Amino acid sequence: MKVTFDKLPSKWIGVNGPYYWARAVSGKQEYAHWLMSLENLPKFINKAEHALKEQCSEVLFHNSWTKTREEIIG
Repeated sequence: MKVTFDKLPSKWIGVNGPYYWARAVSGKQEYAHWLMSLENLPKFINKAEHALKEQCSEVLFHNSWTKTREEIIG
C-alpha cells in the first residue's frame, strides 16, 4: 500500500483548514481523508492499514520526498 500526502490548493482551504489530503491505495481499494497537519499522518496510516488490511510500504509527499512507514511512525 502506498500513501500520498498532498497540500490542498489555497482556494479549497477554509478559515480553519483542512490543509492536506492523504490517500492510501492498495490495488483497487482506496482510503482517503482530509488532514489538518503532518502530525496527523501517523494516525491516518494506522487507520488506512486497518481499513485496507495491508501495511504501508512508502509515503509520497507533495514535494517529491519519499519516506518509509518506519520513518513516519517510528
